[in-house]
Amino acid sequence: MVKNFYYIFLLLLLFAGCSYSVYTSEYPHLKTIYIQPFENKTVEYALAQDTQNSLVNAFLHDGRLKINTQNPDSELKGEIIDYKKKIFSYDNAGNVQEYQIQILFSVTFTDLKMSKTIYENKSLLLTKTYNPSSTNVNIEKTEEEAINKIFSDLFDHIIKNTLESW
Repeated sequence: MVKNFYYIFLLLLLFAGCSYSVYTSEYPHLKTIYIQPFENKTVEYALAQDTQNSLVNAFLHDGRLKINTQNPDSELKGEIIDYKKKIFSYDNAGNVQEYQIQILFSVTFTDLKMSKTIYENKSLLLTKTYNPSSTNVNIEKTEEEAINKIFSDLFDHIIKNTLESW
């Protein structure tokens, strides 16, 4: 009986340990963020709203900063400067095999409590290729999947250059 209790206790410890988070914050006084709507200088009209939605969802999922539009501690501003879709590669028969999406962003992350710009990049170019005929599950197959991966990379880039202190 005691032996079974011991195993159950170890199992509970194991599960409790799995909830440990490795998230760090270089700026522990920052608890909230306001994500300004991105200005869109491209003809891809839905791109600004899609960027906004993706970043809001990523911050909500990440959990280090809560979304707040009134009296936030920090602010993220940005603009989409350019969007390109181009042929990236051909197969042996001369057919298009892969496309590449390029999105050029300008982003600024500001600590509103200290009135200080923490991170600014006026020419952040993120790219992703996709292959409509690929059978590999790790390769994006549509333009939309490639764009969503770029949004994910944008969030990761912002976090690595602002909150993380590695």
